[in-house]
Order: sequence, then C-alpha cells, then structure tokens
Amino acid sequence: MKPSDAAIDRLYQDTLADTPSARVRERQPKPKQEHHNMRRFGEGESRYVKGSDLQNAAGGYDPVLCVIDHVAVETIMDDEPEKYILYFKGKKKGMVLNRTNEEILIGAYGMPQTPNDPAGLTAHFGGKPVEIYFDPSIMFGAKRVGGLRLRPVSAAMSQQMQPPPAAEEPPHPADAADDQPF
Repeated sequence: MKPSDAAIDRLYQDTLADTPSARVRERQPKPKQEHHNMRRFGEGESRYVKGSDLQNAAGGYDPVLCVIDHVAVETIMDDEPEKYILYFKGKKKGMVLNRTNEEILIGAYGMPQTPNDPAGLTAHFGGKPVEIYFDPSIMFGAKRVGGLRLRPVSAAMSQQMQPPPAAEEPPHPADAADDQPF
C-alpha cells in the first residue's frame, strides 16, 4: 500500500519541524534587561575614573600621581557582585579595583591582614602613593580596548607628592579644582 501525498507531506513537515534550524526559527528573542545603575553613554558624569579622564589635549594620556584615601565596596551594576573601589585624596572619582590592579597593590605593599574587609584594606593601603596610567595593550576578550593600571610610586616620586611648606598661601579652592584631571 502506497501512502497518500497528504501523509507524505505531514511526515515531511514533522521531520522538518524537529531540525535545529526550525528550532532556531521558533525561538523568541529575550527581552532586554535594563541595568538601573548602568549609565548610558553621554548621560551624566561617571563616578569612576576611566581612560578618557587621563587624556590630554594632544590625544595622549598623562599618568596621575595619587595617594590612596580609602577603599569602599560598591555595587556597579544591579546583577553583578560588589566591587572594591579605591578612592584617592583630593580626587572626586574612585577607581574600580580589578584583579590585576589588586595584585599590583599586593605585590607593592603586601597582603593586608583582613583582605575582605574594606576597613582593613583602608588601614593597609590608605596613605600609599600610586600612579594611575592608561595601558593601551589591555584586552577585553579578543579585542584590544586599553584600560587603567596602577603602578607603585618610588620613594623619590613620593617625595614630589608631599604638600608644599605651610609658609605659602594655599591656592584658592576654585583654582585647585581646575587642575584636577578627575
């Protein structure tokens, strides 16, 4: 007995419906989830230092000497774990501390006794001089994107960071804010 043309068509359609390409076509796109703490490009000022904060008028990047003020734990985006943030004396913005920069700090200044406690991290790293610089060789996946790195400051450079003698008249606060890169 020969199957009818309708039966063959049904069998053919059932077979096609179970192929990977048919399953892909049936998938519905996932709705985009918005991150409420995530800032869109061009909307407001970032709370954290980024590469463009170190960019000079010629398009290059100038390193910035800083002294660590304190370490905080903050949520950067809603669905991600909290991150350690370094804050610096005299600077408005903090720097998100990634694994590489954390290892650089530990290599330069030793392992804190309480590595998971922001107060312990502040006690250990607070007052330590560092240089923030832009490293163009930093990769994100397979793409070279550049990013911020920390460098320990030598004793000679640390002496340059000392405040001027008190005999001088302190600069006006408006003038001091103008030469702050971030």
